[in-house]
Amino acid sequence: MSSFTEDLVVRVAYRTEHGRRCVDVVQPFAYEVGFPGSGDLVEIEVGAGSDYGSTPRVSWLVDPPFGLCAKADVVHDDLYRTAARPRAEADRIWLEAMGVESAKLKAEGQTYAPFWWRLLRYVVVRLVGWRSFGPRHPSRHPPRSRMLKDAAIAWTLGVLVAATCWGWVGWALIEILFALLLSL
Repeated sequence: MSSFTEDLVVRVAYRTEHGRRCVDVVQPFAYEVGFPGSGDLVEIEVGAGSDYGSTPRVSWLVDPPFGLCAKADVVHDDLYRTAARPRAEADRIWLEAMGVESAKLKAEGQTYAPFWWRLLRYVVVRLVGWRSFGPRHPSRHPPRSRMLKDAAIAWTLGVLVAATCWGWVGWALIEILFALLLSL
């Protein structure tokens, strides 16, 4: 079974990425992919940033960003930021790392992430993770204009109020417009 080579040591960074507080790695940290002695290491350098699990705020009650798979999330963030490996491989390594971290927590008698939860997180990232991989990673772009985002929300709410008489077609159009505006 693969393993983490060191404990994760981070410090809170006074910056955010898409509204999420970031941390910086303080000590070198690595994850050995596959089996012990494989020589396939994912090395995270000092100063590498992470927001742990990039989960939407709505889901923080059941899946906090600094939850049970924090080490695996830091490895995944680094793989996405650097694009050192293909996206599918980065996601597979993340799933494996979540399993390793959960097995260690379970062996210590602590709360751990069950397989179905890890698989659910993996499937969601496979579906929407392309938005943050490599050149699209938030650390490579300046933050979006807050005014533009607020205007998009206000416009969408105005259209939403006007569309209530359109039935389900209006709601579908509103959902599509809202998604498009927030992805600017």
